Parts: sequence; C-alpha cells; structure tokens
Amino acid sequence: MIVSHRHRFIFVKTVKTASTSVEIALSRHCGPDDVITPLSERDEALRRAEGGRPPQNHLVPWSEYAPEDVAELATRRHPKAAFFNHIGARAARERLGAEVWESYQKLTVERNPWDKVLSYFHWVQGHDAGRALDELIESGDAFACRGWPLYTVDDVVAVDTVMRFESLEEELGAACAALGIDALGPLPRAKSHFRRDRRSYREVLTDAQRDTIARACAPEIALMGYRW
Repeated sequence: MIVSHRHRFIFVKTVKTASTSVEIALSRHCGPDDVITPLSERDEALRRAEGGRPPQNHLVPWSEYAPEDVAELATRRHPKAAFFNHIGARAARERLGAEVWESYQKLTVERNPWDKVLSYFHWVQGHDAGRALDELIESGDAFACRGWPLYTVDDVVAVDTVMRFESLEEELGAACAALGIDALGPLPRAKSHFRRDRRSYREVLTDAQRDTIARACAPEIALMGYRW
C-alpha cells in the first residue's frame, strides 16, 4: 500500500494484478512523510534497483502501544504495523481517518478473474508444488486472490479508480497525469518468474472451473464487464 500525502492519493494493493510493480514505480514519487508498506526481500531489491523509496511510516507509533503489544514485541520481535501490504479499504479508512480517505484519490487494479486465478495458481505452485488447480478452485482457496474484498466496504466500491490489468500502463499513466505525477515509464516486472506456462486461461481451465470462478467473482465481473 502507498499513501501519498505529497500527491494526495491512496493506492490499495490487490493480488496478482501487477500491483507490486505499480507500488515500486509509485514509490519513486513519494516524499518522506508518505506511507510505503514493505515488500518481500526480492521485491525490495528490485525497488532499490529501480530507485524507489523503501518502506516507511507504516508502523504504529510507540505512543499507541498497549501493554500486550509491548509483550508481543518482546517475544516475537515484530513491531506492530498500522498499514500492511494488502490492507483493505475499510481498515485503511479507519486508520487514516475520514478526512484523508474522502479527500484523497483512491486507486486500485483489477484483473480478469479467470486469468487471475490461473496466475495465482502458478504463484501457489511456486510455494507448494503439490497443489492441483482443480483442488485449489474447488476448495475456494483460489479466491484468496480476489480484489473485491480489498477495495470495497460492505460490498460497495470504496475507491475512485479501478484500473484494468489488461491496459494498466495506459490507465496508470492517465491517473498519474491527473495527480500531477510525471510519466512512470515501463513498469518493473515484479513476481513475473512464477508463471512459466503462458497459455491462455481459455486453453487451461475446464468448463466447470470457468463456471465456479464466474460464480465466485460475479461482482467484479459485473463491475468491469469481463467476459470469458
């Protein structure tokens, strides 16, 4: 996630939508007071190489620590985060306050759900090679990649702009221009190493898998007008 007080925007980060690449690119335009949440070690290395700002201002101030937070820190050595990688709109709004949330431009990215589920499957296989695509979909675990719960509150879209993964650089460029941010140029390619099978989702998914995904992701399909 990024909260830019400099440019008055909030980037709500979704899953398997090139959002890490967007976040790395946007972090180059952040100031010292902006919120930038941490990425994986590999992605932080890419961010450094791309000249982006590192994580900052995402932790809870010491003044807000409760006794149980201090005990947790002493035991696990993990500082308490106010903002984190895939924080949803509801939690971000509560943390930032209504004035900031309502007055800043809020951006996110969505992707064709059939393509996204397949991409997520490849990511899962990179960590657990034993998971089968059919089992991942039928169990419902595949839908952990849904962006809808992140950029909505009570099933109502809570952001101003939902950019399409399929035309991301063009739509992100337009959004940045409206915010007064210089052209980002080509996006860095974060996490692209997970997917080696580049076949279209239409070549891979069965009819049953297609229909299960359509039912589970019906709200975002309707919102974005996605078609099989």
